[in-house]
Amino acid sequence: MKYLLYILSFISTIAFGQKDAVVLTVDHEEVQVGDPLVVTIKSTVSGNLELNFPDEFVSGSAVQNGMNQEMDFRSGKVKTIYFYAKNGAFSKEGKYVFSASISSKNKVYRSKNVTVRVTKGCNSKDEITRRNLRQPFFGVIDRSKSRIYEGEALILNGKIYSKLPLDFNGYRPFEVEGNAESININSSNELIFSTEIIKGQKFAAATFGKQLLFFSTPGKYEIHPFELAVMYESEDGFAETAELKSNANVIEVLPLPSNAPADFTGGVGKFKIQRSVKTNTFQQGDVLQMTVVVSGAGNLHQVDVPEFDLPRGVTMYGDPEVEEKFHFGLHGAEGKKIFTYNIQLVDAGALKFPEMTWSYFDPELKKYTTIREKSIQLSSEKNIDFQAELPEEVEEELESTKQNRVSVVDKQAANKTSSSFSQSIFFWPTVLSPVVFALFFLFWMKGKKKQPIEKPAAVVESNEFKAKTNVIHDLLASAQEEAARGNVKEGFGFIELALRWQAALILNEDDANLCQEEITNCFANMQIPSEQITQFKSLLLKCQEAKYAFLNDEIAFQATLAETKKWIDNLA
Repeated sequence: MKYLLYILSFISTIAFGQKDAVVLTVDHEEVQVGDPLVVTIKSTVSGNLELNFPDEFVSGSAVQNGMNQEMDFRSGKVKTIYFYAKNGAFSKEGKYVFSASISSKNKVYRSKNVTVRVTKGCNSKDEITRRNLRQPFFGVIDRSKSRIYEGEALILNGKIYSKLPLDFNGYRPFEVEGNAESININSSNELIFSTEIIKGQKFAAATFGKQLLFFSTPGKYEIHPFELAVMYESEDGFAETAELKSNANVIEVLPLPSNAPADFTGGVGKFKIQRSVKTNTFQQGDVLQMTVVVSGAGNLHQVDVPEFDLPRGVTMYGDPEVEEKFHFGLHGAEGKKIFTYNIQLVDAGALKFPEMTWSYFDPELKKYTTIREKSIQLSSEKNIDFQAELPEEVEEELESTKQNRVSVVDKQAANKTSSSFSQSIFFWPTVLSPVVFALFFLFWMKGKKKQPIEKPAAVVESNEFKAKTNVIHDLLASAQEEAARGNVKEGFGFIELALRWQAALILNEDDANLCQEEITNCFANMQIPSEQITQFKSLLLKCQEAKYAFLNDEIAFQATLAETKKWIDNLA
């Protein structure tokens, strides 16, 4: 399928020396049949644009094109960027290649080929009933699996089947009963229909509202139907409106087997691990950085810090630094987490870090899988200027031993002195005088009562409440300041911190790092209204989506900030 377009006339003000280029990108390199896909072409030249799209790509109605100017900071010159974006969806699984080219002034500028993998996706046909097939249109909830393990990634989406051309509005998404971590991975509101044959009947089918879910507690979870208003043309030719309510669904979450290895840190999916150092030669006293990279797909975002054995003669400093490089897709959190450990070499000579093992649960194999990383051999050169700092508990023990020794010496010296003094005529008056004075002092103080001065508990609690409230207000102010500087992502981060501190304040906790499930369970036990709990979960989700670039615009930020302030005020 080829499209020939003339996007913009040549503009002579393009900065001299800018590099001519055509770049084609897609918003997802792996999608399921029916999933919306956006293809974008950017170029530094204008002319005839030719798009080479696969025939199986069904184009949607959304098209954007235009131009903008950007500063090239390397050359200090302004460059003009032309862009064209088009949406659509695939009607068939397979691997497909996109490309584009622009013809300008007898030259052809070509983009690199981009490959998109299209999978079959969720099988909704098992959910279709005979009653559905007798209807002109109906809706079902697609699910990637009906039974999953705790921590395993699950895909849910809505799907409409219709024998008539239709449009819709007033979409109310499906909801999962119970606590589950939910992430939107496709927020398009446009229905892109493709043809499907079900038991000999021809339907136009469209997928929407795709979500990625993680369950941390075993059990059965009901998925409540989605609802929307459907506009269609009746057989008489009149415009009609009807309410469409999809079928419900159920997900069973299985517990992980009880025989988890000691080195299991919560990973469920398919992963790899790699441990490394940049060099093998150091000086005594150097602090080396050892990295452990966990990569793959699954609940990668929930994987805890891997642990490994240390050889004698080294000291670990603090917790490792964690860098997250992943995105949420069809297989869960896909990418890698990088853990960097700071380790000081206290001893000189050859050092060997033993073999490392790390285990995760593979839901396809239904068992734990253990990965082994080879040992690491290092050399530490003697450094005469290095003086090791002993751990605090060792220094305290040595100081205690030193004090005991001094005490023994002092007692021995005192015994020698007292033996000669006790034989003198001054011994008894000297000894008895302090005793008599002490007795007199005690009788004098007997009738006096010392009244302890205590700060009222209510005052202490009030001060703590005010301090935490001030922290929350400061965080919201910082969020606004960061957004004003153009740092919208950082602004969302401050909003999330404010929400968590407000939750800690409500729960009378000093720790703002409680997990979402724990917070919402406590809210429910405190009989906080369900709509307030749902709003809290929605606000956290918006902040987390912004972190991974799903929601990153000024309008969305201001709306989220206003909603957060209102939620906090309602619970104050």
